[in-house]
Amino acid sequence: MNLVKTSAYSALSQATTVIVGLLSVKIVASAIGPEGLALQGQFLNSTAILAIFGSGAIGAGVIKYLSEYTDNRELQLRVIRSAITITLCCSALMTLFTIAMAGWFSVHALKDSGFQSVYWIYGLFLPLICFNFLFAYVLNGLKKIPALTAANIFTSIVNLVLIICLATNYGVYGVLITSSMVSIFVFALHVYFFLRFKWFPLKELKPRWDKEIFLKLFRFSSMSMLAGFGMPFVQILIRDKLIKTSGLVEAGYWQTVSRISDFYLSFLVAVLSVYFLPKLSGLKKDEEIRSELFQTGKYIFPFIIIMTTGIWLGRDLIIKYLLTKEFAPARNLFHFQLMGDIFKVGGWMLSNILWAKAMTKKYLLIDGSTMLFYALISSLCIDQYGVIGATMGFFITYVLYFIVMAAVNRKYLFLTGRNGR
Repeated sequence: MNLVKTSAYSALSQATTVIVGLLSVKIVASAIGPEGLALQGQFLNSTAILAIFGSGAIGAGVIKYLSEYTDNRELQLRVIRSAITITLCCSALMTLFTIAMAGWFSVHALKDSGFQSVYWIYGLFLPLICFNFLFAYVLNGLKKIPALTAANIFTSIVNLVLIICLATNYGVYGVLITSSMVSIFVFALHVYFFLRFKWFPLKELKPRWDKEIFLKLFRFSSMSMLAGFGMPFVQILIRDKLIKTSGLVEAGYWQTVSRISDFYLSFLVAVLSVYFLPKLSGLKKDEEIRSELFQTGKYIFPFIIIMTTGIWLGRDLIIKYLLTKEFAPARNLFHFQLMGDIFKVGGWMLSNILWAKAMTKKYLLIDGSTMLFYALISSLCIDQYGVIGATMGFFITYVLYFIVMAAVNRKYLFLTGRNGR
């Protein structure tokens, strides 16, 4: 499936996600205010860390090898069996850990022991959440993009319905348990897809130990673990710093601007993960990689520039109609956040080359250093400038990230001549 078709499906999926997401922000902002949004951010980041460990951090590996083994059904089957085995083991262990540590998470992430039960609930549903991730990776790797699109749209709609019901009736508590409740419906849909379309008979998908495939998948685990654990952890640190220095309300403003970025960037993330990473994984020659990089970039960068410009110009309308007047001070945070988003997308594109070619050491060194720098520079900027310092730290970090990624991948950016010489 080419970039245009993939983008069309991604556009349909992400348009629904963005619309539903913005409606959800309006509902949540009205129901729980800036303080509640700050708590929601802490919960989402902490549970994202639990989920990445629960899934074994094998998503990129599953996508890569299913894409790479397109013409070998037996190898694809071995990858899926191994992924099921890893997910079963890891999610079971993390369920026990989450339930046992619920009180600790409640106190340290949400600053209130009264939220212990939301982590109990999340722990109970963690296996479903992890298998939903796995199903999405498999659909992506098998290039079943229409099914993946349908699942994403279904997830968005169910999430909206549940958040309306739970936020309205239970406030912050209802918002925090929404993701756990959504997982039930999404899991049922994924099972239906695999039963209905019979891509692989269920009897062939029994868990099985396969050392060769396990080692291949775990080559990506360290990369995915860093991406899945590192950034949520850094965001928790930054939000915690804001809560201590400026209060929950200011932290809520930063969370709001970050969430808005996440929503409109979700389209680009989908294109990069659904099309770009599998495509790069199948390319062997430097010239082909360079060509694909520039071909994808000529669609991605105009989109991100138009979106960031539009959001910056319309930030007052966004606050007025999508949030509430309580969030008016957040308008000053958009500038550095949106400029940082442009460089972040450029860095993402280039980092996909490291993922596709399993350049594990380079990726770990660069992204590990980037996250450490992000935490440190944001802390310094917050001390100096207050809440706007968090967005300044974000901008500075991703400008440097893009420069470093460009330097590391310079042979793909600056090939000369038809043969790259």
